[in-house]
Amino acid sequence: MTQARVAVVIGGSKGIGAAIARRLSPSMTVVLTFSSDEAGAAATVQDIEATGGRAEAIRVDIRRPDEIIALFDLIAARHGRIDLLVNNAGVGGAGGVGDLEWDGIGAVLDVNLRAALFCTGRALRLFPETGGTILNIGSVLATQPVAGQSVYAASKAGIDAITRTLAQELGPRGIRVNAIAPGPVDTALLGADEGSKAFLGTRAALGRIGRPDDCPSSGHLAQMVAQRRGDRASSGVDV
Repeated sequence: MTQARVAVVIGGSKGIGAAIARRLSPSMTVVLTFSSDEAGAAATVQDIEATGGRAEAIRVDIRRPDEIIALFDLIAARHGRIDLLVNNAGVGGAGGVGDLEWDGIGAVLDVNLRAALFCTGRALRLFPETGGTILNIGSVLATQPVAGQSVYAASKAGIDAITRTLAQELGPRGIRVNAIAPGPVDTALLGADEGSKAFLGTRAALGRIGRPDDCPSSGHLAQMVAQRRGDRASSGVDV
């Protein structure tokens, strides 16, 4: 059973999640989850191990509560603890409100919001009696509207609300809860629509969207995650 501190990154096979997982090693044992990108997850684990860190990847469909429960049961058996939870998994949901379907709305909210809340509840059972950190990956779209992104924006606004509420709820246990809200980053979540990318780029300070390997995106976010888990970090903050 692992004695080192343990970080769990939900959605850590690629993009922002993979960058965060790499940044947390080697100071923590990293458990990252993936749903379909097994090759990406394996590559992330290999990168971590190549620098002397410890990591493992577990396939989980976070739309299914039974698989989430099984995930944290497995972590309990293998590691016995969780010190940091990163809720990074997410799906997009572009479309005008007149074109939205009931099931499509639910599919986005299930992954981006309900799964994050349920994962948090299960992870807390493995947190120390005092201390620990929860980091939620939100989005600037929660507060900066873009037409056609109402469902995704609503899911990330929910993440902001959860973050602030849980900071109050879990503060007495010494658990910090924070959110990081990146702008658009050129990852699989954003898709391949070059027109949309160009439009979003016009709204960014640099005149383009972020890339997974440049400072305004994943690498910088990973550094911010490392800072937010520090003992002097505040709680209930969206940065």
